[in-house]
Amino acid sequence: MSHACDEAFSAACADCVTHELPIFIREFIVPRREEIVYYGRKAKALLHIPPSLHVFSDLDPGMLDDDIEMGAHSLCCAGAYFGFGLVLLVLFFFTNTYESMPTGLSVMMVAICLVVVPVITVTVMCVRLVRSRRLLTRAQRFYARYYGTVENGPRRTDCELGYAEKYSSASESLKWPH
Repeated sequence: MSHACDEAFSAACADCVTHELPIFIREFIVPRREEIVYYGRKAKALLHIPPSLHVFSDLDPGMLDDDIEMGAHSLCCAGAYFGFGLVLLVLFFFTNTYESMPTGLSVMMVAICLVVVPVITVTVMCVRLVRSRRLLTRAQRFYARYYGTVENGPRRTDCELGYAEKYSSASESLKWPH
């Protein structure tokens, strides 16, 4: 009976992450893009991050909706792993529940959940956001050069479709866009 409860709980957690979390992000986080970009730019200026590592573009919109969704989803997943690591830390070191488990294995599981997975998740998210910012900035410069203004320029579909059409084949996807 306990095994069936475990499966039901894990299925409910997976359903929450795959279905409910993206809906929550689209409804409550993405509409606050201006605030996210504003505070992100303030943090960027406060921390003196080098220009090559900026996540937010200097021109509006600053960040696309899909990038905000991906960033929020990645941070939620990293936070969930960190929380799971804290639960494991409490179970392994502050209770006598798992005395039969080897200490090295329990330390490794806690370290992976507390440090390794969140750091890798946030690093991959930041690399993707920097790459997306470079694509957005490049598209904004293109529109400013040929149309004289950025306001007629890059919308989400313009950036994504132009990039996807130009680099759709597997052999060309490794090339850096010119």
